[in-house]
Amino acid sequence: NTMADTGRTRAYHLQLLDKIKARPVTPIEVLGDNFDILKAPSSMTMDRQRQSWHWFLFLIAKKRIVDYKLQNDCPKADIMTLETSSWLLTPQEVQSYQDNIDFHVANVLVKYLKFLNSYADYIPPYISHAHIKESSQRSEVLNAELIDAPENSATGIITILKRLNQLVVPYTRGDNAEVIERVVLGGDVLTNERAFSGQAALQNADNENDSCTGIIHRPEGLHRLMNFLMVTFL
Repeated sequence: NTMADTGRTRAYHLQLLDKIKARPVTPIEVLGDNFDILKAPSSMTMDRQRQSWHWFLFLIAKKRIVDYKLQNDCPKADIMTLETSSWLLTPQEVQSYQDNIDFHVANVLVKYLKFLNSYADYIPPYISHAHIKESSQRSEVLNAELIDAPENSATGIITILKRLNQLVVPYTRGDNAEVIERVVLGGDVLTNERAFSGQAALQNADNENDSCTGIIHRPEGLHRLMNFLMVTFL
């Protein structure tokens, strides 16, 4: 009976996944960072000491650029067998990156240097790309929750991960819960490193729900590009 019940539960989960894929929900991503307050008195005494509060603020943002044709149920490639050279940028990608850097530097120069202001009309207003229509739309962001836990401690980051997992990641029901749709957690590099370490501490959990497997870590664009910029020029 136990094997039969397990088989029926598995079949139900597969049917549920097919229904969800047939009617995809609005894709979202989570943005989060530590929110700290330090109260330092002008003159400290025994009764007047420094006080600090540590929270984690997270927002839910609607993805503006989505390709529903891309598969989300399996990796595009096995990362363990990929050639190292496949991670390197092509000459065309390097040139495109350098052109974009030149564009941003030129915009800063003509905006803040008075003797270059007259050249502002010669700088394009934006970098042209295939998704200009979607990216020009206003972001839809929900201020979701302020979690009372510090990200700089092991117990704190695990508390944060479990709360995010509970709120935004859909799972199947039952003791062997499986991820229905993974959700990206974006933040600065330090936040992602701490979240990854917290997730690693949960990897021996009984199921995907308890191990918070449904959360994917990704540094936000600015932090990712700045890290790459430092590697490129330093």
